[in-house]
Amino acid sequence: MWATWCGPCKLVAPLLPKVEAAAGGGLKVVKMNADSAPALVEKYKVYGLPALLLFKDGAQVKGAQREGAIGLAALLDWVASFGVEVTKPAPK
Repeated sequence: MWATWCGPCKLVAPLLPKVEAAAGGGLKVVKMNADSAPALVEKYKVYGLPALLLFKDGAQVKGAQREGAIGLAALLDWVASFGVEVTKPAPK
């Protein structure tokens, strides 16, 4: 979840397509505006933005929720820790 006024959301947003590409079709990234979905904010107990949640077969993956800014390498590691296969970019 994100919001237009959220600075950390603006930092993470450009990374999400990279994560989706690194998953090679094994992950679909969907952005939900928290201001437009207060019921979902409440349902998933979102206390900070950006909030990243993983779902599989329509259900939230247990423990797969994190809030706040995160770099690309850490984001790829986080996604991979829940069984999503990712190809990490070569070090520069």
